[in-house]
Amino acid sequence: MTPRRGSGLAINASVGGLRVAVDMGVPVDHVCTLRVRTAPDHATIEHAKVVWSKARPDGYVMGLEFIAATEA
Repeated sequence: MTPRRGSGLAINASVGGLRVAVDMGVPVDHVCTLRVRTAPDHATIEHAKVVWSKARPDGYVMGLEFIAATEA
Protein backbone atom coordinates (compact mmCIF):
# COMPACT_ATOMS: atom_id res chain seq x y z
CA MET A 1 0.00 0.00 0.00
CA THR A 2 1.44 3.36 -0.96
CA PRO A 3 1.51 6.09 1.70
CA ARG A 4 -1.71 8.09 1.86
CA ARG A 5 -2.72 11.03 3.95
CA GLY A 6 -6.04 10.94 5.76
CA SER A 7 -7.69 12.64 8.66
CA GLY A 8 -9.66 11.42 11.61
CA LEU A 9 -10.92 12.03 15.09
CA ALA A 10 -10.14 9.99 18.20
CA ILE A 11 -13.34 8.61 19.72
CA ASN A 12 -11.66 6.77 22.56
CA ALA A 13 -8.04 6.70 23.76
CA SER A 14 -6.15 4.44 26.13
CA VAL A 15 -2.55 3.65 26.95
CA GLY A 16 -2.63 0.82 24.41
CA GLY A 17 -4.36 2.45 21.45
CA LEU A 18 -7.16 4.46 19.92
CA ARG A 19 -10.60 4.05 18.44
CA VAL A 20 -10.82 6.55 15.59
CA ALA A 21 -13.30 7.77 13.00
CA VAL A 22 -11.47 8.30 9.70
CA ASP A 23 -12.22 9.37 6.15
CA MET A 24 -10.64 6.34 4.44
CA GLY A 25 -10.41 2.59 4.84
CA VAL A 26 -7.18 0.95 5.95
CA PRO A 27 -6.67 -2.84 5.90
CA VAL A 28 -6.48 -4.80 9.15
CA ASP A 29 -2.85 -5.46 10.22
CA HIS A 30 -1.61 -2.38 8.33
CA VAL A 31 0.81 -0.23 10.33
CA CYS A 32 -0.01 3.48 10.32
CA THR A 33 2.09 6.48 11.23
CA LEU A 34 -0.06 8.93 13.17
CA ARG A 35 0.35 12.55 14.16
CA VAL A 36 -1.56 12.72 17.44
CA ARG A 37 -2.48 16.17 18.72
CA THR A 38 -2.50 16.26 22.50
CA ALA A 39 -2.97 20.05 22.68
CA PRO A 40 -3.51 22.79 20.08
CA ASP A 41 0.23 23.48 19.91
CA HIS A 42 1.59 19.97 20.56
CA ALA A 43 1.56 16.75 18.53
CA THR A 44 3.44 13.46 18.77
CA ILE A 45 4.24 10.88 16.12
CA GLU A 46 2.97 7.38 16.96
CA HIS A 47 2.89 4.06 15.13
CA ALA A 48 -0.18 1.85 15.39
CA LYS A 49 -1.49 -1.35 13.84
CA VAL A 50 -5.07 -1.56 12.58
CA VAL A 51 -6.76 -4.24 14.71
CA TRP A 52 -10.27 -3.89 13.30
CA SER A 53 -12.11 -1.66 10.84
CA LYS A 54 -15.78 -1.08 10.10
CA ALA A 55 -17.28 0.88 7.20
CA ARG A 56 -19.87 3.51 8.09
CA PRO A 57 -21.99 5.70 5.78
CA ASP A 58 -19.73 8.70 6.52
CA GLY A 59 -16.33 6.93 6.60
CA TYR A 60 -14.76 4.24 8.78
CA VAL A 61 -14.29 3.47 12.46
CA MET A 62 -11.08 1.64 13.35
CA GLY A 63 -9.36 0.19 16.37
CA LEU A 64 -5.64 0.94 16.49
CA GLU A 65 -3.05 -0.66 18.75
CA PHE A 66 0.08 1.38 19.50
CA ILE A 67 3.35 -0.35 18.65
CA ALA A 68 6.98 0.56 19.26
CA ALA A 69 8.66 2.43 16.42
CA THR A 70 11.12 -0.46 16.03
CA GLU A 71 8.17 -2.74 15.11
CA ALA A 72 6.81 -0.32 12.48
